Order: sequence, then structure tokens, then C-alpha cells
Amino acid sequence: MPRYVTPGFVPSLKEARYWSLDWISENGVAGPFSYVVLLKAGGGYKVFGQYVTATEAFEDRRRLVEETGTRSYFLRALRVTSVEDTVVVTADSPEAREDLDRFRDALSTGDESLIAAEELGSFRQWAAREIEDRPLYQPTSRVQHGEIPF
Repeated sequence: MPRYVTPGFVPSLKEARYWSLDWISENGVAGPFSYVVLLKAGGGYKVFGQYVTATEAFEDRRRLVEETGTRSYFLRALRVTSVEDTVVVTADSPEAREDLDRFRDALSTGDESLIAAEELGSFRQWAAREIEDRPLYQPTSRVQHGEIPF
């Protein structure tokens, strides 16, 4: 049984990239996926286990409901990709919308650590287009060290 001995914790479903099954279906996102059973808990979500199939996850959810009497457990899917997989992201794919959210977060905070090293070039090009009419984008590391040119 893939249930965790001690539940994990994630502060945000979005950051953990846990997608609802409805959202996957509506947006035609291809798998493979693994599945997690979660419960809302102060400031985030407890993660009770990760499963290879949705059937296993639903079965364990039923067991958790029987064991605890709490019916608030729910499932989310996590897209499984190997390091070797190369995904071409088009402008209208769900992944592009997700990347755009990360790019916007990094731009608004100036925190480039939100962006994977291999995406920094793309992020910086996108950021430059976004702020053409604003002062030059500078990562927080430069702001903290007083290196912003005026």
C-alpha cells in the first residue's frame, strides 16, 4: 500500500502541480499520472499517499474515510514525466498557462529562483517584452546588492 507512514504537507496545490481530474479532462492533458490523496489542513494540504492508478487512490480514500469518519479527503493527479522527456509547449497548451503563472510570479517578486535554470533564458526574454515601458527588470539578487543601474 503506497500510503505514507506520516502524512506529507504541501502549502499549495498549484505549486505542487496537483491537478484535478476534471481539469485534466477539460484541457486534454496527456499522462501518465500518479495520484495523491489529500486533506485540507491549516494553511495547506496533508498528503496521505501517492498511487500509481486512480483506482488505488480511490480505494485508499475509501479506507481513510472508514478509518477516520472524515469525508473531506480528495484526489489530485500529478503528471509523471521523466528527465529524458522533451515536451514542446505551444501557446495554447495547459503547460504554457502554468509556465506563464510561474513567470509572472518571478517577475512580480524579482525572484528568479522560481524559474528552473534551463528556463532562465526564456523567462528573461519574456520579462523584457512584458516590461518594455517600465524600468529594466532586475533579479532580487542584484536589488539586494545595490547593483541596479539608474
